[in-house]
Amino acid sequence: MNPRNLSIVITLVLVLVVFTSAQDKETVLTNEQVVAGAVRDATLKSDLLDGISDIHLVPVLYGIERPFYSGLVEAMSSRGITILSDAGGSSNALGFVILGFEFSYNRGESRGLLLKPFIKRRLDARIRVTLQEVGDGKILRMEDISFEYSDEVGPELDKLIKSPDIPELAPKAPGSYWSKIVEPIVVTAAVGGLVYLFFENR
Repeated sequence: MNPRNLSIVITLVLVLVVFTSAQDKETVLTNEQVVAGAVRDATLKSDLLDGISDIHLVPVLYGIERPFYSGLVEAMSSRGITILSDAGGSSNALGFVILGFEFSYNRGESRGLLLKPFIKRRLDARIRVTLQEVGDGKILRMEDISFEYSDEVGPELDKLIKSPDIPELAPKAPGSYWSKIVEPIVVTAAVGGLVYLFFENR
């Protein structure tokens, strides 16, 4: 193989590597962690948990309520509040209702002409948290807590950050017009060029 063809092969291989290799997986919050963290931070800013030493909170293991529950648990743990699963162990019980929830993926900043843009995650939500007496159900405190969050992540992290078992936290990633059209053409041309050079030099 002459030097000219060798340089072409090397160039085509580099092009393939650029388009087929994933970027390094940076440390990034999953969608579920985003919701839980936002709930925790918003709850800690309120005075809802003031003066409470222990509380009964029914565990939530499935569905969109799970990260909300996790966030409340993290907030109470930060305050040193003992969380009890047995209603008879505490005189107080905490409950919550999701009043509004929107989690979306949008097109973020561009990463270049042939690369998919960043994914912009945005969260807007509101919950009503109620503190009541275990015995007679008397409401001691009730507060509506709103929170939001936004950031940008690389499109290669899409599968790592979503929660497949929670549909609301697995939105479809936005695409790029240029990446949909140009990227397949470039990859196909590179493969075709390699095949052509292979047979030409046999």
